[in-house]
Amino acid sequence: MTVPNVFAQASEFCFYPNDTGGVELALGFDHDVSLSQLPVGLAVIDRDRYLLRWLYLYYPEHLDYKRFSRSYRLTLQDGYVFPDSIWEVGARPGIFSPEYYRLETVITGITIYR
Repeated sequence: MTVPNVFAQASEFCFYPNDTGGVELALGFDHDVSLSQLPVGLAVIDRDRYLLRWLYLYYPEHLDYKRFSRSYRLTLQDGYVFPDSIWEVGARPGIFSPEYYRLETVITGITIYR
């Protein structure tokens, strides 16, 4: 499982005016419409440890999908950040109506060998 580096793409990042100052900081990101193959979305960062906790991605144009989004939940284990859950939701055009699906992947245990 790999998590895309949304901070490396040419995006516009924004804070939200209703930020409560709590532990989690939400950063929205968007980009020019000419880069429609790149995802837009929301990154939730732990404000105290500077670690990515959640990543919500929406792909405006993704293969033959009408809608496609992917969400990652990340966890800290022995000093490393890993995705422990991934949700993928998509809709493809169908003959009479769209075909919807949801795929959930969960990791229940991580062991690091040194």
